[in-house]
Amino acid sequence: MKAIEESGLQSQIDAVYWVSVWAIIASYRASGWTADQIFEQFSNLSTSALKWISKKPTKSLLSTSILQSYFTKDLPQTFAELKKPVFIWASDINTAKLILFHQWPLLKPVLGSIALPWIFESVKYLEYLLNDWGITNNFPVAEAKTRYPHHKIIWIDLNKFQFNTNPKNLVSTLITSYDIVMNKDGISKSRQIDISFYEDIHCGLLDIDKKKRKQAFDQWYKSGHKAFQQTKKSD
Repeated sequence: MKAIEESGLQSQIDAVYWVSVWAIIASYRASGWTADQIFEQFSNLSTSALKWISKKPTKSLLSTSILQSYFTKDLPQTFAELKKPVFIWASDINTAKLILFHQWPLLKPVLGSIALPWIFESVKYLEYLLNDWGITNNFPVAEAKTRYPHHKIIWIDLNKFQFNTNPKNLVSTLITSYDIVMNKDGISKSRQIDISFYEDIHCGLLDIDKKKRKQAFDQWYKSGHKAFQQTKKSD
């Protein structure tokens, strides 16, 4: 996102389709936050395990209460208040359908989109019970093409599935399983992408090492800056 800002491409982006943790970034970015501001905000996020443990361990390992407090303070209440159209995806586990959210209250769809099964508790919203989108469709590019048929689609993919990781505990096993789900559609749908950006960094989904996260941010930024500058020149 920082690379896109500096390349001048930000003004040409008419809509953002983001899911899972990217739903958080999309909401913050469309609220006017810069990439640096978003990174700094979440670098200050508490890493104390006790603050994240769920009070309902039978439903999930972790609680979203800390994230909810951030979202309530930092984000507008509705999609309509965002400065750019944002489409957030989540899975309704009652019907096994992928649900698109782009209007009405913002908080519940964001929380539902990041509700990784077993890690975070499912989110009740309207008639839905929402979980992280990847369990039904981790790459809904067709929907973006339908709504914006004449637009170019930029695909940002950070980290591939790592083979032979030998998961050592429950969380790492869950994350590895989720990585398999996340990568199942990418290859088959990649032909629908106009511009793709990929950078492989060994920084885990739940990695709390601040130095490691900063190194990942800087590497992604440098690679992205080069890629998007080339894209700008070619267009």
